[in-house]
Amino acid sequence: MAVVALLTAITAPAYAAGGAYFSGVYANLAGVRDYHGYVPSSYRPGTPMPLLVALHGCTENDVGFDLLSGWSALAEERGFIVVFPDQSNLANPAGCWNWPLPVNQHRGQGEPSIIAGITNKIRSQYSVDSRRVFTTGVSADRIAGQWAVVDGIDAVPDEVAHGQVPAGRSYTHLTYRSAAGRSLIEQYMIDGAGHAYPGGCSCSLYGDPAGPDASTITRDFFLANPKT
Repeated sequence: MAVVALLTAITAPAYAAGGAYFSGVYANLAGVRDYHGYVPSSYRPGTPMPLLVALHGCTENDVGFDLLSGWSALAEERGFIVVFPDQSNLANPAGCWNWPLPVNQHRGQGEPSIIAGITNKIRSQYSVDSRRVFTTGVSADRIAGQWAVVDGIDAVPDEVAHGQVPAGRSYTHLTYRSAAGRSLIEQYMIDGAGHAYPGGCSCSLYGDPAGPDASTITRDFFLANPKT
């Protein structure tokens, strides 16, 4: 327990007048993970702010996903805190989060407990709006259907719209709503896209600038849908 306390205490970020990056290490019985994040210049202690937990994909790391997605820049622009947990290559040589393992499919166990622990650590260090704590990630091709089951709705979209990125890719936007008409799931099917991050920075191997801007779309969805 003394080791855990040391690892989590020595990395507390100092607040600066402008936006600031922070980094740290979190440990519990399930393992140890690094993380880094960004606090925007609009942050004021005592004024709750949304928090986004951003999970990178396979063969990536936390810093690379930040560059790819532009989440820190969006955090500065729209006023929210973002934190990037980093998967350990000792836990997975390819850098993937081990979601297929049964131990990681239960609340309070395995890697979910580590991610939750990092989230709660940030909440203890900054003023975070408990109704606006969100998680995003990449490389999860069946997640829309899975969330439809969780939300208790059918997998037939209630609204279908078509769009086109200027000088970029065309796409189909599917919206799944609750019985009350609230948007629960929004899915984008992008024509001609490979296994890449839509709208991501061309500085990354996984970026697809020709696609719709996934980070901006995700940000707008989250900020419009606080926890009820």
